[in-house]
Formats: sequence, C-alpha cells, structure tokens
Amino acid sequence: MLNVLAEAAILKGQSYSIGSRSLSRADLREVKKAIDDLNKQLAALRSGNQITQHRVVPRDI
Repeated sequence: MLNVLAEAAILKGQSYSIGSRSLSRADLREVKKAIDDLNKQLAALRSGNQITQHRVVPRDI
C-alpha cells in the first residue's frame, strides 16, 4: 500500500517549468530501480551472502 501512495506522490506534478527551463524532482523509474536494488541487497544480507573483510597487520619479526 505504501508503494502505491509513494508512486502516486511522485506522479503527482513534481515537475514544473519557468520560462524555457524545466525541473523534474523525481523519476518513477529511477525510484523503482533504487528500491529493487535495495531489496536485492537486503535479501543477500538476510541469506548470509555477506561480504567479509580481513585486516592484515604487517609485523617485522
């Protein structure tokens, strides 16, 4: 339900023109793509496919 409300808000006139210039504040395709990317990252984190980092400390023995 929240997605539908967000999409409606984006589609509801968030662009305007002054003279020969125009501005669009949100692009629905870009928002959907970002949401999909975040959902994929969340699914990967939940499934345990996390990126691990290792720290190496050089020592002179």
